Amino acid sequence: MARLPTSPQRRRAGIARGLVEEGRRLKARGAKRIYALVDRRSEPAEPFWRAAGFVPNENIVQYSRNLPETA
Repeated sequence: MARLPTSPQRRRAGIARGLVEEGRRLKARGAKRIYALVDRRSEPAEPFWRAAGFVPNENIVQYSRNLPETA
């Protein structure tokens, strides 16, 4: 799962939680782990993911690179 933003006006309505709960389908298909890529700048993200049972994985580092814009 990557970047499941919810607009501030729609937060606390269960939208993101519903998407996360769809992870049960993955488990039914044999998944052993679900990853969530979370932007550290999102203040509500950490408490949300912790409440959903996710914990930070200190063994994984995400690398990214911004590509130059083309004319």
